[in-house]
Amino acid sequence: MSKLLLVALGCAPLLAGCYTYVPVSAGVTPPSGEPVALDITDAGRVSLSERFGPGLTRVEGRLTNATPDYSLSVHRVTFIGAPSSRWSGEMVNIDRSLVGSVWQRKLSRGRTALAVGAVTLAVGAIFIGTDLVGFFQGSNSPPTDPPGPVSNRVGH
Repeated sequence: MSKLLLVALGCAPLLAGCYTYVPVSAGVTPPSGEPVALDITDAGRVSLSERFGPGLTRVEGRLTNATPDYSLSVHRVTFIGAPSSRWSGEMVNIDRSLVGSVWQRKLSRGRTALAVGAVTLAVGAIFIGTDLVGFFQGSNSPPTDPPGPVSNRVGH
């Protein structure tokens, strides 16, 4: 596998860091199809424990409908004192009264700039380190004439 491909694969996780969740203003509902995170209230933890397990703090997924409840295709759930759990898009309805705050996933310009800078530096370092750029490393002096022809003739 080429070094350039390895760098590209190694930098791919940085691109995921280009996104961040921002709070949605009260009374505003993100449009359907948008990635959202729902912070669950204490009452929600109790009410949803049978479906999700104890200690649920956050549900992340793609919003499919927000009237009257939040309907989303879940891709991650987070718990108190436990690692988050990945889901594969199961559809879930969550009553609005069980949600403390709503977050919408947005592109972060600052994180994107950092990721682009890091990838650019890494690719540049590989190009320079492996002589892919073709820097001239020879002498600046003019070439010398080769010696005259050599004869194999034996004189008489």
